[in-house]
Amino acid sequence: MSLNFKKVSLTRDGRQLIAPFSLALDANKSYAILGANGAGKSLFLELAHGLIKPSKGAVTWNAKPARRTRKSRGYVFQQRIMMRRSVADNIRFSLQARGLADEGKVEAILKRAALSEISDQPAALLSGGEAQRLALARAVVSEPKMLLMDEPTASLDPQATTAFEKILKDLKKTGTQLLWITHDRRQAKELADHIILLNQGQICEVTAAAKFFKSPKSKEAKEFLSY
Repeated sequence: MSLNFKKVSLTRDGRQLIAPFSLALDANKSYAILGANGAGKSLFLELAHGLIKPSKGAVTWNAKPARRTRKSRGYVFQQRIMMRRSVADNIRFSLQARGLADEGKVEAILKRAALSEISDQPAALLSGGEAQRLALARAVVSEPKMLLMDEPTASLDPQATTAFEKILKDLKKTGTQLLWITHDRRQAKELADHIILLNQGQICEVTAAAKFFKSPKSKEAKEFLSY
């Protein structure tokens, strides 16, 4: 599977938010998207998933338009969206939306996300960490090859972050790769194969994670890591 941006740019109200770029990513690898606030990270992720259309250029997954292939990927939004149902029913709804109905999958993902003991609890009553694990469970219940996430642990305490990251590590072991935004450099070092650095709407560097943190190539990356 491959993700390709071909001469992509994004302009709104006459303002260029994402500068023109072309980029090919191997969806068999995990990528952390880094950059300062306002760098264009969320817009990049939304373009990748086909949630917004570029002003120019094309975004494709395996040569198919990103917008038409969204069901093949999981997506965890920065703002969690929960149904007014139980934990288990939230996961069932996600399966049904994909044309699936497999109670075994529901039970398996509840266990994987450490939510089995509260499966009958209303989702509205979950703690922040529990709610984020539910959002993750809904995103991966159909076993996508790629999971996109926008700052998934930004609002979690250290204990909840550790629990969430454990699930991500398990997902990677079973073949689900990650494309996600984070401000947590430790998290990027541990989970990413490659780093994508954005600065003021421009792709400044795409480098193997180990090399990025040890010897970044671009001036922008060196400045970013100096903070």
